[in-house]
Amino acid sequence: MNVSCIDAAILSYPFEVCHGFFGAEKYKTMLCKAFEFYEASVQKGMIRSYGISGHNSFRQVKKPMLNGEKYPV
Repeated sequence: MNVSCIDAAILSYPFEVCHGFFGAEKYKTMLCKAFEFYEASVQKGMIRSYGISGHNSFRQVKKPMLNGEKYPV
């Protein structure tokens, strides 16, 4: 790209893409590692800012109700 610093890095829809495939614990680990990488990149001057986009990335996964139905989203 021939630039010294990226203005912004966005992690797009990590929950929607990874949570169902990898499970809750692995998802949390991967998300932490991504933010550690972004923070280190800011400290090195490689990126100026970073963030996350997604509809469900910070929602708690709810358990099914007693009758087996899922909670409405």
